[in-house]
Amino acid sequence: MRNDGDEVGVDAGLEVDPPEWWQQDSPLGFLGRDSTRAGRLVRVADLVRWVQSARGVPRASAVDLMCQAIQPGVMASLYVLSKHGGYAEPLEDGGMYGWLTRGQAERAQAAKNIAAMESAHAVYVSRGKQDGITIDAARPYGYSESPPPESYCEHGWPALVKRMRADWTSPTLAARAKRSSGVDVDSLDDERSSVARVAILASKANELLCYGTVAGAAVSEAVRLAESAAAEVLAIVQPIGGQWPHRKGESWNDAEREAMFLMRHRDKIADADLERIVGAKRQMINSLIGPTRPSGRLSEIEASSRDWKPSAALLRQCDAPLQSLQNVVATLAG
Repeated sequence: MRNDGDEVGVDAGLEVDPPEWWQQDSPLGFLGRDSTRAGRLVRVADLVRWVQSARGVPRASAVDLMCQAIQPGVMASLYVLSKHGGYAEPLEDGGMYGWLTRGQAERAQAAKNIAAMESAHAVYVSRGKQDGITIDAARPYGYSESPPPESYCEHGWPALVKRMRADWTSPTLAARAKRSSGVDVDSLDDERSSVARVAILASKANELLCYGTVAGAAVSEAVRLAESAAAEVLAIVQPIGGQWPHRKGESWNDAEREAMFLMRHRDKIADADLERIVGAKRQMINSLIGPTRPSGRLSEIEASSRDWKPSAALLRQCDAPLQSLQNVVATLAG
């Protein structure tokens, strides 16, 4: 278990005022690692809900943005709310959140194989030994040389992100909760999920997504400008490369095409949002920068008009890790 002093990249002195709907004494636990304002937390599930409202995006897009924001370096800012009314504790680094390791999945698959072969043998015996039929050749249902890749993952960050995607973008948990309680339960609030009580420091949420506002009258003008710019980015993701939306009737320049390419393939902005930002339909965007999902490698992509291809430098930017919104703001500010 980590101690508060082991946190990486967390400004212990930064105080953030959460939105008005935030309540420290939440139904799933006390949203604080201690009694200070700097120790305030927000449930990651509630942050997903806030992103949905702030950006006007569907649940799946909000969860995707959250999973992009919570990179391995952010794990030190995550906590688990107490079930017994105490302060939140640092999140364990090696949690599996209900998933299997590869070794566990392989052992489970081996057990399934044995059961499948035994079942096939029983059927074979009950039908009588028929000429030309062997148990090994049958490869009965459930038999596999190796477990499916989706059945296992690495511990820690990969397991956490995979659980968030599984629990928060599928109606399974909510449907099961409704059957047991008779009322609708949002999957973000289902306490049976192993990620329901995972919370993040409000200061880190502010850094990553401009959540809340920095408290105190001594906030510098630069911070205020950064927050204002970040709010605009969060709302419409204004990119470099031209005046957006594109003016009707004017030709498209290379800077605009490169900006759209980066938004789609580096920043993973959904087509519906991209249409809204640039002021053009997907068919027009595809004709300018190529399809959303190329059939081959990204380097093979080409505009359907065949008059533009991404440069090597542009492709290298798409290989770079996603930046936090604050970094994007800094880039836009020049």
